Amino acid sequence: NNYQIIAMMGDVDIAYNKTTRTVFSWWTWTTNPNSIFRPDCAGFDNFNKTMAAQTVAPAILMAMFFLTWSVSQVTAYFLKMPDLAMERNRLLNVFFSLILTFFAGINAMAFSLFKCASNPNGVKTLTADRSVNCYEDDWNGMVGLGVAAILVWVVGFALLFGWAILFSPTLFPRPEFQTRWKFLFIKYRPDVHWWSMALVVKGIMLNLGFLLFDSAIGQIYWIMAVLVIYLCSCITWTPWRHMWVNVLDIWANTSLLLMLSALVWFAARGVATSDQAEADTGMSRFTVATSFLALPCIFPVVAYLIWWAHSKAAQGLRRKVSSDFVKVSKHIADLIAQEDFDEFIDNLADRDFSYIRLAERVLRQELLHIHSRPGYSNSMTRKVSLEVAMSDASSDKKIRNMVNVSTETTGATQTQTQTIIV
Repeated sequence: NNYQIIAMMGDVDIAYNKTTRTVFSWWTWTTNPNSIFRPDCAGFDNFNKTMAAQTVAPAILMAMFFLTWSVSQVTAYFLKMPDLAMERNRLLNVFFSLILTFFAGINAMAFSLFKCASNPNGVKTLTADRSVNCYEDDWNGMVGLGVAAILVWVVGFALLFGWAILFSPTLFPRPEFQTRWKFLFIKYRPDVHWWSMALVVKGIMLNLGFLLFDSAIGQIYWIMAVLVIYLCSCITWTPWRHMWVNVLDIWANTSLLLMLSALVWFAARGVATSDQAEADTGMSRFTVATSFLALPCIFPVVAYLIWWAHSKAAQGLRRKVSSDFVKVSKHIADLIAQEDFDEFIDNLADRDFSYIRLAERVLRQELLHIHSRPGYSNSMTRKVSLEVAMSDASSDKKIRNMVNVSTETTGATQTQTQTIIV
């Protein structure tokens, strides 16, 4: 997905230097697999034929999968070898997985007919083929195909994936549903099972910028805005099962933002002198507006801090969590064998494991005073084993109980003595 977005940067109306254009062209195959081959040698030597070939490419892939499945069924039937028959849901899982992987590229292909760039003569031409003038006969003849590509490959697959995710809580117990839609869920944490739709929406929104804005600067800032929203969402939900995959996703999108900020240098050169004043006004308004973006977030954060520190509801929540934690801990200690708990830990995703490990370190540090994590609270901790600390804690508890019992006994004796004297 990262390099599909880089390949999309080639559609931005910028006069790149040779090095930048060459590097971006390396990743064209991620959005247009036909670029690996020489379609002109097969007769696809004009835009109309190329556009038609790109539009039907997913259908050709679908036909290949169906043909492969059919051959396996026929072979298994005649050879009386059921193991040769490919399982339908598993094959659909592979096909849809490929569609999701290259969904941003499929979007770029479907929207390519509507990505037009301005020229000094006032005529708009296709970004993908500057020899085609937008809104003229050749272009108008392809509009129906372009609309069909958007409806089938973009809207169609988005609705299909959305349906599977929406009804997954109800349908997931079915083995056939799990096999067919495994690719939508297996990479993400169970409580963020819908993250595939975030990637789908991201792919669509990135391409919409080329339709909404004619200027390169507008397109760049639109893409940056989409990536910032995705990046903040990724940081908030950390959807991937493995923590380091979340780190990689965050870093990949951060690197894209750095690259886009550098592309503004090239985009600014393409602004015509006659449009300079209008562009300056727009950028000035954008700068002023973004300077106030932090203000709306300050008041909810302050309100939350006050609520957490002084609200009875927050205090009740803390007491409930404390009570539930003690109950769960006792239940685990009394009823669950160590080997069963070991198996539970082994099956955890690394993100859930890191949470349990962090909670265990907090308990060690703050309750048992064992040196378990960095920070200024280490001044009150000891570097001892867990067994020693628990033994000392048990001894301290026994001493405190003895002192309490002695105090209660002494108090009762004094009361009886005073009663007798009276």
